[in-house]
Amino acid sequence: MFDLNNFNVNINQHIFWDKKEHFLLDEDIDSNWVLYAIEDGECSYEVESHKGKCKFGDIVICPPGIIFKREVITTLTFHFINFSINSGDDTSSFPVGKISVSDLKRLNNMYYYLKLYSHNNNIELNQWKSSLISDIMKLHYIETQYSSSPKNFVQDEIINYSLKYLNKYAYESIKIKDFSASLGLSSVQFTRRFHKCIGTTPIEYITSLRLRRAQVLLLRTEDTLDCIASKCGYDNGFYLSRVFAKNLGISPSDYRKKYR
Repeated sequence: MFDLNNFNVNINQHIFWDKKEHFLLDEDIDSNWVLYAIEDGECSYEVESHKGKCKFGDIVICPPGIIFKREVITTLTFHFINFSINSGDDTSSFPVGKISVSDLKRLNNMYYYLKLYSHNNNIELNQWKSSLISDIMKLHYIETQYSSSPKNFVQDEIINYSLKYLNKYAYESIKIKDFSASLGLSSVQFTRRFHKCIGTTPIEYITSLRLRRAQVLLLRTEDTLDCIASKCGYDNGFYLSRVFAKNLGISPSDYRKKYR
């Protein structure tokens, strides 16, 4: 197990890949460390003797000069991060292959910020992103080192399935009543069960995903509010504006002006 406080990650390059159907190369070798942080979909990997499949909650790490084999199984959304570790740090115990983070809610929040600024690789932002990656590594360390037994933060298989479903279809029309019924639950039962595991209601979770996408589109595109609304699961820009202002305390137009 690596020393929690004795390593420094420095990001050289960060690329966010959205809905990638296949890798250009089935295998590659890099002169730096490489990390794949999976947001959605599934892929297989092989790094030295480490091989298997990875999905949301999993991170694959490959050391410099080592062949990294990978193949997309289902359309993949992930962060590619090329990073270095300070030359004075002992990397012999640094994790290689797949590591998993159980606190999916916290991980999702970290991925949100990485995705929001993935288009910018300036020195200041990369230093900040490096601290996020270090936090993810430390979270994994804490979970594995101090957990009394290996267990997923979300042990409920129905809620695990629900998270995957909501992450995939959050930007389409979703009726919680119908989705709950498909799970054999009433909407009240499902909402209580979801809240117990995740700490928020299904509606609040969907709203957070939609608003995160709206924030990204406001900053990265010239799309009109109606266009952004259609890409985020809302009927029109007026309704999106109401939800945006209510939850974030600022209108979409003011957000675009302030943070661009």
